[in-house]
Amino acid sequence: MRFRLSFAVGLPEQIPGTAPSDLTLEQYGGNHVVQDLGDGNYAFCAHLQTGTVQVKPGDQVTAGRVIGSLGNSGNSDAPHLHFHVMNSPDPLRSDGLPLVPSSFQLDSRLTGTPDALDTLLDGQPAELQAGFAPRSENNTSPMVYDVMTYAQG
Repeated sequence: MRFRLSFAVGLPEQIPGTAPSDLTLEQYGGNHVVQDLGDGNYAFCAHLQTGTVQVKPGDQVTAGRVIGSLGNSGNSDAPHLHFHVMNSPDPLRSDGLPLVPSSFQLDSRLTGTPDALDTLLDGQPAELQAGFAPRSENNTSPMVYDVMTYAQG
């Protein structure tokens, strides 16, 4: 796969629970990577931790390769990975495209209550649904409060 890399160099991690200030429009994705998937499709991985991006333009990216660490850079109020597929290499001028992973392990699910979100933004562990039975999922999209693992390699 061809690989395109763009990132805002040295963007700091944000303080969980606070809105970032003084960001330019180009910095909203924080430290991020854009990968050309071919056929006009691009993968966007955003809010990566400062100084952890391990790829550069021209690198071949294969399944299981670490591209960076989950972070809190850019327009982010809590550490997370923002991932989506889009129809151009410019995250601000593209449309998001549907994505259905071939498989993933559904490990748990957040409770989805307003208090659960506040707890996360306060830097506390997530409130997970009691009695949730982990399971493998195939050809389905994860939901907003899902906690999942993707196979390596």
